[in-house]
Amino acid sequence: IGRWGPDLLTNRYDDRTHFIFELLQNAEDALGRRKGWQGSRAVNFSLSATELRVTHCGKPFDGPDVRGICGIGDSTKDLTAIGRFGIGFKSVYAFTHQPEVHSGAEDFAIENFVWPIAISPIDRQVDETVFVLPLPSEDAEAHAEIAEGLRRLGARTLLFLRHIEEIAWSVEGGPSGLYVRGKPEQIGESTRRVVLRSAEYHRHGAVRGAALGAYAGA
Repeated sequence: IGRWGPDLLTNRYDDRTHFIFELLQNAEDALGRRKGWQGSRAVNFSLSATELRVTHCGKPFDGPDVRGICGIGDSTKDLTAIGRFGIGFKSVYAFTHQPEVHSGAEDFAIENFVWPIAISPIDRQVDETVFVLPLPSEDAEAHAEIAEGLRRLGARTLLFLRHIEEIAWSVEGGPSGLYVRGKPEQIGESTRRVVLRSAEYHRHGAVRGAALGAYAGA
């Protein structure tokens, strides 16, 4: 798979940063499968010079999840879940050679798109799932592209997600952003009003905040 993987799996989108939305969709699915969870419904992206870390508190990985994320067309996701079959996760290879997953009792990296290998645990909260995407040193544009992709997220992204209530991102030494969805307010028999709040912080201390209302069917 190493020979044809880049063409069939990682180059499926014109914009390499599409993987950010694939990771959001995976987090959305994992939170939906964590029945009875009353804790955080946030997803956090943290970009440094050497890696991108993505964290959420969705259902922890188990053996079938490991096989699902490593396989092609082999997933534990419900058929109605966004990004089913898990193949969308392969888009992370546009920016990394060996993604890491730390979740539940599982700590592993994925080699050659499909082979899980055990690695050392990292410091994390017991309920957290953490994806670590090491950036290849030979890709000089990776950091800037990912930073720009995070800046384009915007609060409206939350309108397309049912289980994620907050998205936060930060670039080490640079800007950061926070987007939060309020509780839906029923204003008609089949209409709800949702308030989205956003704040973006820039390197020189400038802050840009906004609140907007959106309407959706019940």
